[in-house]
Amino acid sequence: MGVIRVGKVTAGLLALGLFGCTQSNSVCQAITDPIALEDPVEMLRLSNTMAWAKSDAEACVHRNGYRLAGAKETADLVARSVVQACESPINKAVSFVRADQYDFAVRVVRETTDEADQSADEAEAKARKSYLELAIMRVVEGRAGNCKS
Repeated sequence: MGVIRVGKVTAGLLALGLFGCTQSNSVCQAITDPIALEDPVEMLRLSNTMAWAKSDAEACVHRNGYRLAGAKETADLVARSVVQACESPINKAVSFVRADQYDFAVRVVRETTDEADQSADEAEAKARKSYLELAIMRVVEGRAGNCKS
């Protein structure tokens, strides 16, 4: 079996590619809050959209996940505390998801009211579960990287 010889530069570039040094060495990620607008009317209009509500809820979970990561309790328990701390923005986002699913079920799929309610309930449960999973991820990430909120 032959040995492949490469120069030092080639080996160095190969090592960079293998170890992914193009990314930050930290597991911490920047917390991105929704952008505030100067025009209060436009800000009010924008803040009442599903995209804004989801972004606001995710930023809250991210920030509080890092903030509470240092607690001594299990990650699951801390994540539940994060979700509780972000109850208002999460509820707003989930209400948009629920309404969107209900509207889709009635208008597009042509489900009955009971079927649409069931679809909306399922969408709400999935959305709530996803925020808890995001909180667990942010707490673990915060602990691993000693991340600051």
